[in-house]
Amino acid sequence: DIGTLGQLRVEVIQANKLVAADWTGTSDPYVRIKLGLCCRQTHAVPMNCSPVWNSSLRLPVNAAHADQDVEVTVWDEDQVKSLRGNDDFLGRLNVPMASILRGPVELPEASLEETKRGTISLRFVFQPLESGSADSDTTVNGKESHKQDTACPAS
Repeated sequence: DIGTLGQLRVEVIQANKLVAADWTGTSDPYVRIKLGLCCRQTHAVPMNCSPVWNSSLRLPVNAAHADQDVEVTVWDEDQVKSLRGNDDFLGRLNVPMASILRGPVELPEASLEETKRGTISLRFVFQPLESGSADSDTTVNGKESHKQDTACPAS
């Protein structure tokens, strides 16, 4: 998907020392990226409080998004919703789209908010419409993305 201004590529690299949300003392974390009404998420990494995703997620960017925040949330996936309820919140980070429009934003080990502990490493790159094909690079640090963009499930 390409918006009226272009496309946002979010490279979700890794997290460290996330809160253990499962009774096993671990979590099954995934990352959800939201800009406006558009949402994408990574795959879940099973039983890991310091997961590596190396995923590249792409979201359309429209003029209305220029003054909004890109919302990054980390969740613990609960496979059996009937027993465990909804996925568990592990932390949040907001990044102003205005700063990303000015140039790539690198966040190595940014502290997650609204949680006891945990960091996440991300890179945000805005690709304007005139920069060519939106389907170009799908790698992070020279590695193929583990999973294609996944739209977020309806809440």
